[in-house]
Amino acid sequence: MASGVTVAVVGVTGAVGQMTLKILEERKFPVKALRACASERSVGKTVTFKGEAIRELGLPVIVRPSWVIGGRGIAVLHSAADLASLLRTEIGWPLRVDEMIEGIELDIDVISDGADWCVPGILEQLDPPGVHSGDSVAVLPPQTLSRSQQERAADTAGRIALALGLRGILNVQAIVAADRVVVIEANPRASRTVPIVAKATGRDVVAAAVRCALGASLEEVGWLRGLAEDAPLVAVKAPVGSLWRLPGVDATPGPEMRSTGEVLGLSEDYAIAVRRATEAVAAHEPRR
Repeated sequence: MASGVTVAVVGVTGAVGQMTLKILEERKFPVKALRACASERSVGKTVTFKGEAIRELGLPVIVRPSWVIGGRGIAVLHSAADLASLLRTEIGWPLRVDEMIEGIELDIDVISDGADWCVPGILEQLDPPGVHSGDSVAVLPPQTLSRSQQERAADTAGRIALALGLRGILNVQAIVAADRVVVIEANPRASRTVPIVAKATGRDVVAAAVRCALGASLEEVGWLRGLAEDAPLVAVKAPVGSLWRLPGVDATPGPEMRSTGEVLGLSEDYAIAVRRATEAVAAHEPRR
């Protein structure tokens, strides 16, 4: 899309260059950038066709086509039968194939002015890795990670943004596994988490990102470097969906997003925020 916009002679404000955009779109995450950040990504490779290269990594693995929205075509392969089933479908090659990592998945939105960075909030996915973040229940701030673990994850995202030369906002998805922060992917755009972070923290994330993209510094925006302090409220995000009501639709959470909306439970107490999110989900269920 970015190349098409460029051809149309429309400036992409805050963009990091066509080559970097192409690298990120194709999920060939810049290894040099990760090394410069002392960051880690999952063990994997990009494969162009057939299943032998997928088998080489061993199972289970997660496979991701390029240029997808909503997790379309993403699959977790646990067995040879899963692989055979995948190869019978219309796969969008190339595929990025990665090891499945057990841990806690995070959504990190980082704002950069090209010289410094700030993370206004981190969402902890309560479902395991392999479940699409849009279908996962999530909480902000994280409830099972220490402040130091959160700061390390934020620092990883911030260093990536700087290594890419980004001005504006970058969404980084990562998994915390023991003392590891493993980067899954990075996208130079706003994620669905932005309005959640903004509402839960009271911080105008969009305005700050846009101003930085247009050339303002974080200092001029009035934001401090690093991971922001926790806001008074705990936010629990839960998915709702009309598709789940249709006959024959598998409602089991997986890598392909099936929810069509999200609700938010807010409270100073985590348990109450969970209850409010649960009640909001129930309010969207069809009446019988």
